[in-house]
Amino acid sequence: MEWARAKSIIIILFIVLNVFLLSRIIMEYGDEGTSKEAILNMEKILKNRGVVVECKIPLYDSDTPRLVFGNGEFNIAVQVEELLGLKPGSNEKFEGEEKVFQNGHRKLIYSGPNRFTYLNEMPEDTVDINDMNEAEKYLKKFLKERKLDNSTYVQDGMPERQGDGIVFTYLEKYKGFLVYDNYLKAVVTDKGVTRLEVSHREIIRLSPEKISDISTAHHVLLENFDGSDKVVITAIDLGYRDVGPQDHNNLQLIEQLPVWRIKVKESDREVRWFGASDGKEIK
Repeated sequence: MEWARAKSIIIILFIVLNVFLLSRIIMEYGDEGTSKEAILNMEKILKNRGVVVECKIPLYDSDTPRLVFGNGEFNIAVQVEELLGLKPGSNEKFEGEEKVFQNGHRKLIYSGPNRFTYLNEMPEDTVDINDMNEAEKYLKKFLKERKLDNSTYVQDGMPERQGDGIVFTYLEKYKGFLVYDNYLKAVVTDKGVTRLEVSHREIIRLSPEKISDISTAHHVLLENFDGSDKVVITAIDLGYRDVGPQDHNNLQLIEQLPVWRIKVKESDREVRWFGASDGKEIK
């Protein structure tokens, strides 16, 4: 008698669970179907305008916080020693507003408290640049040995061949969001790293208050690509770009709104920026 009752309870629970799962599947399928339909219609409109979208269009449409930047600066002493093998203050000079350190063929140029460029005219390593994986492996080792590796950085697009080298670009990803001004860009040749650009603004936090009703990627595309330019869009992503005060002598905490980045192929503007709060282009 007890077993029969237990079986009945198990069957009822099983039915309830299946009804719940079925309802979830129907809801998700319905949302996905609507999203796909909206995307297809939008792509048809853009195609009629002469705009080709070669990438996946993000479906992101959520309340989004601001990103709070701080006023931290690079520790110049560490970079000068690790990249040039010099003590701070040695071989130092000013070229305009830039602070320059040099040791033989290697040069370190600071264009602000949060940005520097490393140049080496004659690196002496051996790199197989015909193997992209080996070239990137070499670069990561180079960065780690000089205390420049960062686990929060992700590759930004595919490496590109440029002249006799390969260009690798990385962006910081903070709590799921790209930070476009926090980047590392390196040129690797068969002799080693010839150029390294690094920019990094201190990140404090994401703001507790969020922006609602952001402009989706669909809205940005439809409102800003009217067909006056025949373009091919290769990438669309959401993140933060520092458009605050550029007074490096008086840095302060500043909150940045999220932006859409749209990469365009074969155009005089390879990257275009749009405010996610209003959908307007940022010139």
